[in-house]
Amino acid sequence: MSAAAGTTPSVLTRSKEDLPHPNSKKAPKTFTGRHTEVDSFLTEFVEMTNLYNVPTLGRFDVITRYVSRSVAEVMEGLPEYHAKNWIDFVTQMKDLYNHVKVEKRYSAHDLDTFVADKTHKFIQNLSKFRKYQRGFFRIGGWLLQHQKITEDQFRKAFWMGLPLHVRNRLENRMLQVTPTLSVSKPFPIDLVIKAAEHIYDPSRFDREKEEAVSDDDSDDTDKVDYSDSEEEEEYASSEEEEEDQGTQDEGD
Repeated sequence: MSAAAGTTPSVLTRSKEDLPHPNSKKAPKTFTGRHTEVDSFLTEFVEMTNLYNVPTLGRFDVITRYVSRSVAEVMEGLPEYHAKNWIDFVTQMKDLYNHVKVEKRYSAHDLDTFVADKTHKFIQNLSKFRKYQRGFFRIGGWLLQHQKITEDQFRKAFWMGLPLHVRNRLENRMLQVTPTLSVSKPFPIDLVIKAAEHIYDPSRFDREKEEAVSDDDSDDTDKVDYSDSEEEEEYASSEEEEEDQGTQDEGD
């Protein structure tokens, strides 16, 4: 039973009638069909319904409130929706909205391409090093988290993507701090970062001259597509169509 008007229901008494209004802060972001958001939407929707004690079958009564009109029409046309089979419904939604594109975001080849490109660049200050970090973790971090590469491969790629003159300075610093550091395995990334923070210490008296010749600090790695997959162009095109459709739906 819903709480009386004007009162806030407790966790135990919350029900389907107490669910937050679509587009409110407590509701999941309205799903408009973007492949990058289907998984997070479904996860947040389940968390919300659990918080309001909505049973699994009851989810089908309210889920269309939290999606765009075109997505709602797709849902209502699914056999899994009418059969109220949540597991199969989720699987079908992920298939229909190309969740596989998220699962195949990067490949080991993309990381190799990134490393080969960056190893010839010049890093003259901490700002440039941070930019390298961001670009590397964008690709390498994703691959590591999805078990596409090993920890040693991750470490080695991070090291090899740095220019040779930088690697020499970093290695000298790390061995100075830790003389017993093994060189038979890729260096731990946290030690590399600490060494970089030391050699690029912005408080150095002679750092100002180096900063003066620095290029702009934009994330140029975001402008480079390291994938050579033919599907990437199709994905980009379909995503634009999805975004355009989502914009139209939200405006309806």
